[in-house]
Amino acid sequence: MKTLLHPLPGFLLVKPLTQDSQGFIFSDTNSEAQVDGEVVEVGASKPNEYFSGFQTTDLKPGDKIVHRAYGKESYKFEGVSYRFVLFKDCVGIIK
Repeated sequence: MKTLLHPLPGFLLVKPLTQDSQGFIFSDTNSEAQVDGEVVEVGASKPNEYFSGFQTTDLKPGDKIVHRAYGKESYKFEGVSYRFVLFKDCVGIIK
């Protein structure tokens, strides 16, 4: 999926899931419990806090992930809701 919305370095662009391939239903609301999504795009690597290396990720577009949700940072673009998630806030992959 090609979009004009791109994440900055250190961020993932994530689309909330409503149902995965196994039939599990997930919330697509902006609640604190929203912690699942599909990676749409991966931002570039970013220098870490101490500038002694780079924060990277092995995630790629299409991966279904579980991530921490802080607040309600959901953005609608062309009728679709997205979230920007820090690399370090991704806690798992749904297979």
